[in-house]
Amino acid sequence: MTTLPALLSDLQARGIALTLVDGELSFRAPKGALTADDRAALSARRDAIVAYLAAKAARRLDPVSIAPSATLRPSLLQELWWHWYGLPPRQLDQERLPLVKLFQGVPAARVADALRGIVARHHTLRSSFHEEDGRLVLTLNDADALPIEFAEADGSRPPAELEAELKAQAAEYASRQLPLDGPWLLRARIVSLAPDVSLVLCVFHHIIVDAASLLLILSELDARLADPPRALPSAAQFIDYAAWEREWMADAARKPLIDYWARRFRELPELAGPVTGRSLAWQPGTKVDYKFVIPAAQLRRIQAAATRLRTSLFSALVTAFGIALARWSGSERVPVRCVGDLRTSPELAHIVGYLVCSDVIEIDAPAGADFVSILKATEIESHSAMMLRVPTLMRHPLHAGGSGIEDPRGIAATINMFSVRIPGAGAPADDTADPPWPPPLARTAGEPWPIPLPSVYLRLIDYGHALEGSLELNDTLLTAAEQAALIDALFDALDRFLLQPAAPAAVPLTMETS
Repeated sequence: MTTLPALLSDLQARGIALTLVDGELSFRAPKGALTADDRAALSARRDAIVAYLAAKAARRLDPVSIAPSATLRPSLLQELWWHWYGLPPRQLDQERLPLVKLFQGVPAARVADALRGIVARHHTLRSSFHEEDGRLVLTLNDADALPIEFAEADGSRPPAELEAELKAQAAEYASRQLPLDGPWLLRARIVSLAPDVSLVLCVFHHIIVDAASLLLILSELDARLADPPRALPSAAQFIDYAAWEREWMADAARKPLIDYWARRFRELPELAGPVTGRSLAWQPGTKVDYKFVIPAAQLRRIQAAATRLRTSLFSALVTAFGIALARWSGSERVPVRCVGDLRTSPELAHIVGYLVCSDVIEIDAPAGADFVSILKATEIESHSAMMLRVPTLMRHPLHAGGSGIEDPRGIAATINMFSVRIPGAGAPADDTADPPWPPPLARTAGEPWPIPLPSVYLRLIDYGHALEGSLELNDTLLTAAEQAALIDALFDALDRFLLQPAAPAAVPLTMETS
């Protein structure tokens, strides 16, 4: 069945506009444009259309006005994180985000001053959390009290030997536990390779920053350590954004938006394992990662395909991912969570904090459809989901006593794509003209998750010269055969629809696998 956003988009393309007037559905259309089939579809889905249009009227509208808050409170997502991850004996690896940067011509003392300046400027970096009478409380540390370790390394050693030692040191430093209830939720070490050559190692708890925050922090470090230092853009405080978000969500006008997503989650199909038939809703298990790198030559071909299709790299990849899931599972309708960034307007662009969300879309991939038609429908779904975003509350259910949307853990598949343009970052450049396909995979040993684990999670980082990927699976839930089949389906979809020179529109989904 055509998704609701796709149905409304088709009507709009034919000049048929639907609106709500005093809660009743009304339409305006050129004479004869509304067919009998259209009238039947509108009648059958009237309640859903009314709910969608009401949610659209209740959505967030930019620009957002962020004012200083008189109170210190965690954000809604921080509260969810606290109750979701809790305080287990062993912290999960994804709770820590590392940052590594080498500075030439900068002594360690100056780097330390810059770090303390950044921590003083962005209050969230000084956050610590604890519970009082069942309520999560936020306190701020003194920036001058930031503990910074200082170490030395012999920068005159052979480059390969020195690089190996520093990488090992950075990996060990990042692997250390950073307790959620600790006094500081970041730690820093500055390694002096020479009097004016400094390597910065920082580890942040994910509850206070996201990946975009790391890029903002790196940019600010560069600006502060430039000679002369560069001016910094104005940046609102994440704590003030969190206060705005709470007020916005508490407004009664948000109810249609919350109700829409609650209904949407109830209606989405649940993915099942193709061999066992087991539901792939989140559950505790062992997380295994299949890591891979798509090098420059193949990434350029994928980018060229996206350009031909007049779409973004992300849209092309999420569509291929959805088709792979559909073919693997045998289900034509596949819900996918797309991790998003809430910094969608200038006043939010420079906030350091945890500003992620989930855009839930449904990829409709019937067996007889072609790639282009599925891509265009997916673009419509993505636009609709972004337009109707509910900040933070789509990631996890609210803790007891909340009034948020329903639990989205039934949505088994997630994609998270991030772009990084930092010289030297990512996998080493590989200019091989015809690298092997599929790319080599490296499987991790596995990490036990005592809390519900996403069953299928595709993580992508676009470095420009390479696309690093990790297909993260619940090894407890998915059999070895199911995992192998999903990997084959993913790389086959990428090859068939984005790497082959033939136009994707000419390649139906029913084509036999070679």
